[in-house]
Amino acid sequence: KLVSSNAILEVAHDTEQAPVIDVNNPISPLANRYRSFINEIDAIEPADKYAPIAILSLEPGSGRSATAANLALIRSIKGQKTTLLDADLRPNTGHRSGTKLEMKKQQVPGLYEYLTQGTEPFAQQDDATNISVIGAGAHIKDSIGLLKLGQVNLKALLSRYFSDSFSFIELPPALGLEVSLEQASLIGRAIIVTRSGHTRRKDIKQYLDQLQKRGISCLGVVLNDVAPSRMSISNEFNESNYQKYQHSYEVSANA
Repeated sequence: KLVSSNAILEVAHDTEQAPVIDVNNPISPLANRYRSFINEIDAIEPADKYAPIAILSLEPGSGRSATAANLALIRSIKGQKTTLLDADLRPNTGHRSGTKLEMKKQQVPGLYEYLTQGTEPFAQQDDATNISVIGAGAHIKDSIGLLKLGQVNLKALLSRYFSDSFSFIELPPALGLEVSLEQASLIGRAIIVTRSGHTRRKDIKQYLDQLQKRGISCLGVVLNDVAPSRMSISNEFNESNYQKYQHSYEVSANA
């Protein structure tokens, strides 16, 4: 365990399992693990429940977008209004958190247009889940957005629109991008996303030290792509008992 006082979430490697929680199956092993994780985080800092949380990783490919989407979905399952801001303004990136949530892809102004053109960002609202998503932008073709990102306070920007909502801000990978740590310092709270077999333990510890020096509270660490044989005992218990409770849930839901 890298940090003894913070929440730890292990997500198993399973090529047949979708990386995003199905809100119609709120007792799945994946949903249950995320729910336990978010409950631990709420217990760490209960007084600051509406303060935004930065979603950070050291390198690309760690699963930040899926993690951010799943955190928002768990808030939704718990009946809580949630906002997700995609601040990864790198051009030509892969899947976005809004895409993970199956939001309709619309060419609407996002954070990039706000920073480069002064256009107010458009929040896509999913009435079924009560999740609002402010995307990174309609067309990000250069690195100007990353340059501008260091000139704005995302926490203050988000509070203008969603002061009574749980919120997550997905930041660019920190490796080689100091602006991610700058924004995390302004936000003040963070969840670190890592990938088993990809992110080195030594690098994680050094990164956690950097966060502490800058006054950033690390609420938890997410370890994605863990081999099932290396999962903790609690996760093994959840997996082995899932089928048992799934049948009871389906019967009660259809009653």
